[in-house]
Amino acid sequence: MTRVLRDIVINGRKIKALFDTGSARSYVLEELVKDAPRIRVKPYVISPGGRMITVTEECILKGEIEGLEFTVKAIPVDRLGRIDGHEVGMIIGATAMGNENRHGQGGNRSYRT
Repeated sequence: MTRVLRDIVINGRKIKALFDTGSARSYVLEELVKDAPRIRVKPYVISPGGRMITVTEECILKGEIEGLEFTVKAIPVDRLGRIDGHEVGMIIGATAMGNENRHGQGGNRSYRT
């Protein structure tokens, strides 16, 4: 399992994101995505950090890392915690890292961890 903390931009805000190959899904702080497009999903239960959460919707986000734009589907949550003294605004899981949803020049560029 690889975990890397990086600065990214989501909805025009610079945040700390944890790229976590040990997480299948992506999560984002609800406060960052209040106006983001949402999709309703068949309810399912997750347990990030040991908390049980029933997911009924996911959001679609546009982001940028090192000048490269990307889109990602994420589950809005009320808290993600801190790593190395930094508030984590998003966890980007392995599924999102493997998607070919990068845009712009260098679209076939891969993220280094």
